[in-house]
Amino acid sequence: MKSALQRYFGKRDFKITSEPQGGKASKGTLGFVVQKHAASRLHYDFRLELDGTLKSWAVPKGPSLDPAAKRMAVHVEDHPIDYGGFEGTIPKGQYGAGQVIVWDKGTWEPVGDARAGYRAGKLKFRLNGKKLQGGWTLVRMHGRAGERQEPWLLIKEKDDAARPSAEYSVVDAEPKSVLSDMTIAETAVAKAVVAKKATATKAAARKATRSPVVDKACRAQPVAPATAADVAAARAAPARKKAAKKTVATPAAPAVKRSAKDAGGATIEGIRISHPDRVVDTSTGITKIDVVNYYLDVSRLILPHLVKRPVSLVRAPAGLSGHLVFQRHAGGLRIPELRELDPSFSPDHEPMLEVDSFAALIGAAQANVIEFHTWNATSRDPRHPDRIVFDLDPGAGVAWRAMQEGAELMRSLLEQTGLASFLKTSGGKGLHVVAPIAAKEDWDTVKALARRIVEHMAETIPERFVAKSGPKNRIGRIFVDYLRNGFGATTACAWSARARPGLGVSVPCEWAELGAITAGDHWTIRNVHERIEERGDAWRDYAKTRQSVAKAMKAIGVERVPA
Repeated sequence: MKSALQRYFGKRDFKITSEPQGGKASKGTLGFVVQKHAASRLHYDFRLELDGTLKSWAVPKGPSLDPAAKRMAVHVEDHPIDYGGFEGTIPKGQYGAGQVIVWDKGTWEPVGDARAGYRAGKLKFRLNGKKLQGGWTLVRMHGRAGERQEPWLLIKEKDDAARPSAEYSVVDAEPKSVLSDMTIAETAVAKAVVAKKATATKAAARKATRSPVVDKACRAQPVAPATAADVAAARAAPARKKAAKKTVATPAAPAVKRSAKDAGGATIEGIRISHPDRVVDTSTGITKIDVVNYYLDVSRLILPHLVKRPVSLVRAPAGLSGHLVFQRHAGGLRIPELRELDPSFSPDHEPMLEVDSFAALIGAAQANVIEFHTWNATSRDPRHPDRIVFDLDPGAGVAWRAMQEGAELMRSLLEQTGLASFLKTSGGKGLHVVAPIAAKEDWDTVKALARRIVEHMAETIPERFVAKSGPKNRIGRIFVDYLRNGFGATTACAWSARARPGLGVSVPCEWAELGAITAGDHWTIRNVHERIEERGDAWRDYAKTRQSVAKAMKAIGVERVPA
């Protein structure tokens, strides 16, 4: 048995990680588990008990109930039997670091000889789980045994449990753990709360009556998996994180609903979610709690684009059909840890805002914020922008194919001037092309450069592009907005939802994806999770890309604007 688990043990330091190390085989029945695993990329670990271990496959997109959807399943090392109940955090620096929940669990029955099928690369079986049932097949691709990471396919059989993917996605419809009834984001928050509470109450935790979770958290070890009772207790009495600078006050927060269908209620970092069932978008039925849960799920992706950057907020207190509020200053907002920046940023106005923590992000969603718009400069150096944004907005009659070609042309021109660029959907009608730059030039110089690039596009291909706004100018052409590069101007943040019917999302993309994108709101808060699970963060190189604009200024004929 030890030899079967040699690779498993060789990849882990059990002085650091709390992952299981053993377990006894089931008697009479065979178990299976599917774990949702937020490692470097979110994926699903599919495990079948056989010969005293869990045979394991990493499924990037997760299982599908559609027989036509053949899911890639990468064969990985065997895991010990007890891993089937593991739900918790794999610490940073360890193999597979990230959050793990038990997404589904139950028993399985082989169809035919399981060992022979496994060796041959075609294993047929039936599942009896809480989410997955009926017949399934695992098929090894290429028929080559012994590869270090063999590619297999996980395929649903045609039976009563099958459903077309156009009608139903089990991973989207049922994202929660079957043990704690929580999403990955929620378990991460709950464990953080437990750890904070434990640190603050070490003396009390030494008593014999302390809970196993608190006991674990007090030691210099990873926090153990939380039970439903532990999670509820953690939510009921969370420790509050003190704001680094001046913050807006937060009201007292009793327990609230975690989702529109959850009558039990919960708090998130002590933040009360009021009116969770209120419909935000009548066209889709999206509710306030749907928006809150979306920002819970993408918090690790959006926060790097919000931290240390002045932000404006778009709120929808009465839903999308009501009056939308564009807010640059705190005013009467009661959002925890919402930072107010140095008044010298804008001396004639109230202090600007910054959303730089998980609590502020979720607090903003509670305050009915739908959109986050950020400056092109950071709060550390507000006088020197560190990016140039080109907002491609289609006029009446512009086909989407023309938008795709327009984005490619913009990318090509920027490359000719020496600037690499990144693509994202706007979440609305268009596309954003973003060039990160070294924060050395002032606003006027960078805006002049952006304007000249756009004017060059309009002069060179006038039948496609226009540099001036106005409905008449834009008919049949793409308006490229360079005004977003002026001091105080903002652009929808990466991963921000948009306050439009459907709640599209501004999603960072790889340029290779452009041909498959069908609209500026190709992804919404309801379907973006599959995109995240498939590709993760497409802008992984963005933060380390800093370019001088000197070459571009020379190439396009722009002089530095005198101070």
